[in-house]
Amino acid sequence: MNENKSPQNRYCCVPLCNQKGTTGPNGEKVGFFSIPTDTSLRAQWLHAIRRDTGKHFTITDSTKVCSLHFKNEHLKKSLGIGRLSYVDGAVPSVFEWKRSSPRKRPPPTPRGNSASIQNKKQNKRKAGSARTSLDMSAVAGPSSESLSIDATDSLNEFSLESNSEAESSETVTTDNQLSYDDLRKKLAKMEQLLEESRTKNAKLEAEVEKVRIHAFKISEKCANLEKRIFTVDNFTSDEDITFYTGFPSYDVFMATYNYLNPGQNGENIRFWRSVSNDVDPEYYEREPELGVGPGRPRTLNAKEEFFLVMCRLRQGFPERHLGHLFDISQSTVSRIVISWVNFMYLRFGQLNIWPSRKVVNDNMPQDFKGKYPNTRAIIDCTEIKCQMPSSLLLNSELFSSYKNHTTLKGLIAISPAGHISFISQLYTGSISDREITERSGFLTSLLKLMILLWLTKDSLFRIFYQLVCPLTSPHF
Repeated sequence: MNENKSPQNRYCCVPLCNQKGTTGPNGEKVGFFSIPTDTSLRAQWLHAIRRDTGKHFTITDSTKVCSLHFKNEHLKKSLGIGRLSYVDGAVPSVFEWKRSSPRKRPPPTPRGNSASIQNKKQNKRKAGSARTSLDMSAVAGPSSESLSIDATDSLNEFSLESNSEAESSETVTTDNQLSYDDLRKKLAKMEQLLEESRTKNAKLEAEVEKVRIHAFKISEKCANLEKRIFTVDNFTSDEDITFYTGFPSYDVFMATYNYLNPGQNGENIRFWRSVSNDVDPEYYEREPELGVGPGRPRTLNAKEEFFLVMCRLRQGFPERHLGHLFDISQSTVSRIVISWVNFMYLRFGQLNIWPSRKVVNDNMPQDFKGKYPNTRAIIDCTEIKCQMPSSLLLNSELFSSYKNHTTLKGLIAISPAGHISFISQLYTGSISDREITERSGFLTSLLKLMILLWLTKDSLFRIFYQLVCPLTSPHF
């Protein structure tokens, strides 16, 4: 058949459907849809319209199903001419054979014993028929004998019916009496259960009141204990912050913490582990997972860990003492300090702390301006004691004859005003001051025609003479 058949000549292939053309029985617009080509959806359509392909039904381009067999929510119109189409996966579901019959009204609810009510109705009908027969006999004028016989039979029948009605009434009364006794027993049982429930409720209310009082006492105790907890939130005054951390104020402490940016849960810090500290090559390439780290969740937050480290650096509290203050183990304190020191080294190492010539002159004390006006930095080597290693070779390299102990040695430079301007890495204690000065990279930070104040008795004139850098040694 021609695919381009006029819309007015199209018809629906659904049984019992007489729709032809694009106008419905109520004047609405009707669309026609071809059978889907998808195998699964086509099978659903054929099952819904009750059609089987075969001798009497063949699917062609002209085989259509009208829109009257679709629900409104399964149809959609185009924005232009309002052409009808069905949503994806829609199946026709509105058919003539699916229309349900009108809902039947439910029967009325009986108000009493149906048997007794039926017997009463029958007795009333029979009594009425007996009275009617008597009246009709009196009007017709029968003989007194027949009238008395009929009346006697009718009265006997009525008395029998009355007796049966009385018996049924007695039965109903007995049933009602039994049901009343049962209700009284149930009512007494329910009253007993209600009294028991009231008793239990009173006990539970008393226990709840005890728990409420206990919870109030615990909350007060917790509030008092929180004031005794050694945490940075309890030391917001500038004097306390200076005493424990060395920062001049709480604002400076928080500004330093924000600059370090350890993350909300410390996710920017790679925490030190005693088992293995090898960094996976893919560690710096993958996206960081917030709040996820190796091991158990940490007890302290990032700000409290930073406060712990600063207390360790400023006051030199032992790790065991810090563990008691922050309610953590000594090994946890050690891991926190090592991790944060490495993290701060990476963050602070990016800052240029070498001051310019103008900054040094502006902040130079008056004594220096009078005697050493051209001083740029004051350098000295310092030693820090360390544990004795198990290796004999490393022990000999770390041993310092000056301290008579194994030490780590480094070079530090300060400006005349006392600000630290250079810190070298640590070397073994047996190394000389001259070699540290050459290896540390301090000399590369100097410019020509600078004056240095050397506090040791080592002879470094040749080094600074090669740099065209005068060296000054104080009289003390």
